[in-house]
Amino acid sequence: MKPSFKVISFVLLFFVLGFTTSYSQIINKEYFLKKQLIHHGKNDINFVSFISDLNNKKNKVFSDNKLIIDSIIVYDINDPQQKYNYTYDNKGRIISFIIFDFINDLWVNSWKITFTYDSLSNKISTLSEFWNGIIWDNDMLINYYYDSNRNDTLEISQVWMNNKWTNRLKIVNLFDENGNRIKTLTKIWNDNNWVNSSKVSTEYFVTGFEKYGLLQNWNGSNWDNYWQFTFNYNEKWQLDSILVKTWAGNSWRNYFLTTISYSLDNSQIVGLIQEWVNNNWENNSRYTYFYNSQNYFIQGIYEYWINGQWLAGDGVIHISNPDGFEEHIFASNVYVYYDKVTDVSDNKKTNLNAYSLSQNYPNPFNPSTKIDYSIKEGGHVTLKVYDILGREVATLVNESKPAGNYTVEFNAANLPSGVYIYELTAGKFTAVKKLMLLK
Repeated sequence: MKPSFKVISFVLLFFVLGFTTSYSQIINKEYFLKKQLIHHGKNDINFVSFISDLNNKKNKVFSDNKLIIDSIIVYDINDPQQKYNYTYDNKGRIISFIIFDFINDLWVNSWKITFTYDSLSNKISTLSEFWNGIIWDNDMLINYYYDSNRNDTLEISQVWMNNKWTNRLKIVNLFDENGNRIKTLTKIWNDNNWVNSSKVSTEYFVTGFEKYGLLQNWNGSNWDNYWQFTFNYNEKWQLDSILVKTWAGNSWRNYFLTTISYSLDNSQIVGLIQEWVNNNWENNSRYTYFYNSQNYFIQGIYEYWINGQWLAGDGVIHISNPDGFEEHIFASNVYVYYDKVTDVSDNKKTNLNAYSLSQNYPNPFNPSTKIDYSIKEGGHVTLKVYDILGREVATLVNESKPAGNYTVEFNAANLPSGVYIYELTAGKFTAVKKLMLLK
């Protein structure tokens, strides 16, 4: 039996987000997934693991003089009004957030999510707790493991049962030499063994953007085809549409089509999801987003096409900001409120425990962006930018530097739009990341 239309649109939007947000910070994914399954009365572990596969969990430290999320107000068709309140450490990283339900004119504790990080700002654990009326009770624990290139190669999820942590999900990611995730294998814990559950395979264009995705489920002895995703882009390499096909036993047939519209400053403003019915595309659902003058997300609306008109309904609303903040929330309406960063810059000078290269901000950018990096020991440092064919286009740093944390500005006014690679070399340490110029 196939998932309901709302579940399908939820999955489609997650694919759109997961495949187009290369540096996403999905900070409440685990809570969100659990809530989504409750909404639809679905306990299919394959579905949970499939959605979990889609998200890159690299984390972003917020930059100086930027806005940070203070709170998010969520309106849900089926649940009480909710509020997300965030707490940050002195490096600007989110260390926890609490979800409150609005009951009898009061904000009441509901869920608490806490994160821990390593010295390179990789998220290494997520602890989910629920409010039992008196104290916070353990619910779910997820541990993340990375390779030397900071790729999240392994994720282990456990649930709290009988006063101990019990294995639930195991996700193994395989990356190519460019850091693109090409396979994700999900296993479930069954009879004290890890058993295959689902597999996602991905192909990429030379630009580093996803070209094709395939979801398969394990039938006990073989992998069965389930969904196929084809991605189309406009001249700016923005995702223009995503075509979903479903396996009909011996061939693929059309299933859903998502078409995306953008504002003049390259932000997603409308996503239209259509279903293939009687050899025609018919409206199913859509999301609409609004931003402030700094291009920070302030409101998201989700609607369904019912009896010839758009009506409020629950779907995935994706919050995405220039500083790298990413959030997926299942709701009909979301409002975001901000505060200003005041002390991140002073604390940048305190973390000298390791070498690191941060994601540039903003990203995408036009025409300039900033790159943060840290070196543990003094020595010769180079920071260079290359085009997608490996040709050097800029040298940002090429000199001896003492141990410390640094910020470099890259101005690409003389370069064409596209994906570029920047590489930091300091002693034996080398790190590479992508950036995107959109004019």
